[in-house]
Amino acid sequence: MIYIDNSQLKERAVNSDKAFHANIKDTTIEAVFLNGERIYDALYVDIEKGFLIKIKSDVTGKAVVVNNEIGHEILFGDVTIKYR
Repeated sequence: MIYIDNSQLKERAVNSDKAFHANIKDTTIEAVFLNGERIYDALYVDIEKGFLIKIKSDVTGKAVVVNNEIGHEILFGDVTIKYR
């Protein structure tokens, strides 16, 4: 498992209009898409760099837990955001 420096992600979300973090609320975001497919449970989105971090889920949609920690996955591609 990898560990992500969440503080740097939050800092980028605060200082950029191209990055968003779940803990830094933006009520104008309605949905997140990767290559045209809607993504649920995204924790961090960077539309400029083309990646997002989301909670990893199994085939039934339940969160994957490893060593009592929720697993995450990093996905790359064309990241877009639908605003309200």
